[in-house]
Amino acid sequence: MAAKPVRKVLKRVVEEGMEIFPKQNRISPKGYGSLVRGPLGIHLKTGKCYGFLDPETLERVGKNLFEQFDYLEKVVKVDGVTIAAALAEVLESQPGEKPKRKEWERPEADVVAVASLFTELKDKGHYYIGLCPLHPESHHSFAVYPNPGEVGRWVCFHEYKVGDAVGLYAEIKGMSYKEALRELKKMGLVEER
Repeated sequence: MAAKPVRKVLKRVVEEGMEIFPKQNRISPKGYGSLVRGPLGIHLKTGKCYGFLDPETLERVGKNLFEQFDYLEKVVKVDGVTIAAALAEVLESQPGEKPKRKEWERPEADVVAVASLFTELKDKGHYYIGLCPLHPESHHSFAVYPNPGEVGRWVCFHEYKVGDAVGLYAEIKGMSYKEALRELKKMGLVEER
């Protein structure tokens, strides 16, 4: 995975002045990038174990390795859908970009139906995956998250783009959002709110 999108997300969620890893947007084919100290790693000089930090206080959790393992057993795992939804939210609200239309102003277009015009989607329960219609590729790097009653979202993991059904249609067809909206209305894929 490219480092640039990871850094972009981390910059949005960490406090000002905190160090972010990976430090480079791109890793040289000849190197590994910057050293990162992970929890439970051993310091080569002192022999001490790096511990987990409490996410709120940033204080070390526990006094010994056994307490560190106890803490690790209590960590809640997050599924891919939750991570993708958080990524979509972060990427959609980037500072400095043109303000997005408010949710209540957005047309309710069937994001699954629109995406299906351009790529075959596989149902994964709460979301769909497929080949990205924005890039020629042979692996699934495109996801669609329908949100019945609200605006659904699509995510391109190739470039970490996010948008709604009308925006996807506009981008693929090379037209403005308004032109895409008009065409989708004619096709019956947009409901008026």
